[in-house]
Amino acid sequence: VHGGKGTGPKMAAVLAAERVLSEGEGGAMDSARLSPPPLPQPRGEAPALEQLPQSNTLVGLPIVAIESILGFLSYDETSQLRLVCKRMDLVCQRMLNQGFLKVERYHNLCQKQVKAQLPRRESERRNHSLARHA
Repeated sequence: VHGGKGTGPKMAAVLAAERVLSEGEGGAMDSARLSPPPLPQPRGEAPALEQLPQSNTLVGLPIVAIESILGFLSYDETSQLRLVCKRMDLVCQRMLNQGFLKVERYHNLCQKQVKAQLPRRESERRNHSLARHA
């Protein structure tokens, strides 16, 4: 999630949601929260991440909330988030598929509009300026 750019304006919603959920744990999104939990400490010095309640993480939110937060990201950023965990993979996969289907429907609608502007006769259709686009 953290790239060379730092935290851009697109990540503001993710950071704000994480700040609300962290309940005073520093406010910034910890990269360890989105990666697999580390091995438990041998002496039990610090509590392991797996002992934290699931609702304290971004992944613990309802799918609708995660989708609204991820809606501010680009498709490329969303596809990169699929590597985080299985649940994020499912949520991001669903969002990417919905976006693809939306673009596909829009493309079909545009193609129908172009075809509607073409002449009905095949001979006239071949010579029309829009013939190569439909």
